[in-house]
Amino acid sequence: MRFKYGMPPEVDCRLNNKSKLVVDYPRLHIKALMLGLLILGPSLYLMWRSMWSNDVILGTLKQPPEVFIPSLLLLIILHEFVHLLLHPRAGLSRDSLVGILPKGFMAYASYQGEQSRQRLIATLLAPLAALTFLPFLFASFAPPVIVTFLPGLSILNGVASAGDILLTFMAIRMIPHDAICHGEYFGFRATNDHNSSTPT
Repeated sequence: MRFKYGMPPEVDCRLNNKSKLVVDYPRLHIKALMLGLLILGPSLYLMWRSMWSNDVILGTLKQPPEVFIPSLLLLIILHEFVHLLLHPRAGLSRDSLVGILPKGFMAYASYQGEQSRQRLIATLLAPLAALTFLPFLFASFAPPVIVTFLPGLSILNGVASAGDILLTFMAIRMIPHDAICHGEYFGFRATNDHNSSTPT
């Protein structure tokens, strides 16, 4: 695993018929912000409100700054860590990259090696499943002191996952089932390349 301050470096992609999954990141970020704030946030709030009171749901936001800020930072770290765990070799490969974008100070975890389309989609959706929906299922059995944090962190993670959801829809729509993903590219290996195995 490596750390990068800034955008992930360009990979030396030698796949045939290669294309970029995203060509306009600023536009993607704006769409993700709108999706998160206007649709995901309210929808997740209603999901939690079906079982819990506003006092519980807003428990995280009512915490003092010395509790809320570390909780938010921990959520960001956990979100990227879950992405990392789904990378090939569970993030231990040098192709796994953790970084921070100077503009907006957004964190990311990126895999710079080759992987399957299915692996990419699983990696994108893993934090949403683990940190937004699992806490909702776990809340009924959790001690009250933990339940205080679960709804707010679940909703915040859902809003933060908007970009991952958009990328997932793009991957499903644009990347053929048998294509290989390499960094931000996807394409196909040459048919006479027998030395490379299909990535997982």
